[in-house]
Amino acid sequence: MQKRKLRNKWIPLLLLFLYASVFAKGSVGLDDSHVIDMLKVLGLFTDKSDPISYNNFNTLNPLFFTYNHFYIDTLNVKGIEGVSDSFYNEIQKNFSFKYDAEKTHRELYHWGFDFDTDLTIEGIPTDNQIPEALNKTFIKWNSDEAVSDWYRFLKFLRDEQAKRNDSFIRSLNSALGLRSYFDARDIAAVLYYTHILGDHFEHSGTDSANGILELNKIEKNLALHIKSLSKKCDWYYSDYEQSVKSIISRNDRERAQEVLNCLYATIPKILEYKYSAEFAAKNLIFCYESYD
Repeated sequence: MQKRKLRNKWIPLLLLFLYASVFAKGSVGLDDSHVIDMLKVLGLFTDKSDPISYNNFNTLNPLFFTYNHFYIDTLNVKGIEGVSDSFYNEIQKNFSFKYDAEKTHRELYHWGFDFDTDLTIEGIPTDNQIPEALNKTFIKWNSDEAVSDWYRFLKFLRDEQAKRNDSFIRSLNSALGLRSYFDARDIAAVLYYTHILGDHFEHSGTDSANGILELNKIEKNLALHIKSLSKKCDWYYSDYEQSVKSIISRNDRERAQEVLNCLYATIPKILEYKYSAEFAAKNLIFCYESYD
């Protein structure tokens, strides 16, 4: 993609205006790494200081800030559509598991976006979307009652995940002007895992890291969503698949960043191919780096 360059003597003044409008919101600035990562995955932000990036940020920041900080990172939320206002309290009340909400929000809610559809024939969630460390922590009883409580717990979490997913998918569909709920779901999933990859990169403490879905599961889920999203331009999925296979990293932190880089290089091309007119109608302008 040819990068857009604005050569105008008024750019410095425009940048000052845009900076002011961003920080006037009061809730978050350009230091919100999760929001920036999501915008970069969509092809709507570069590390260069340009008016297009700031315009895109101002347009989508309210939605993405809400998604990152309330849908994903907060257990009890009041007044947010699609999020139970007593999620954590209900866990404390109805299950034998005890958590410190301030320390283990990731253990409670940082597994897969796809947990809402991860079911057996009996309608009971499997453990495929549960971090292995969390699974080992709570599957340590031998009694039938403990096992039953565990699966009841998984169903409770699945229902909450499904509500949060559906609410964000519909909001995202509207914000981006998409034509398909299914494409919106794939994009929402990519954005969810973008947040989790960012947490892998931050790796803030052993307990926190153990509660995050493992990279191999994240990569498997991402591949399914990207393949679905690129049905009409499957060459982009092939490029993504090859780029992930070529990753060489020494640890999870490095690999998480490399997977993010693969998303930065691929998802914008898919979206520009399929939804350039829809994004433009929402005043969203592609401004991603070329990796060719």
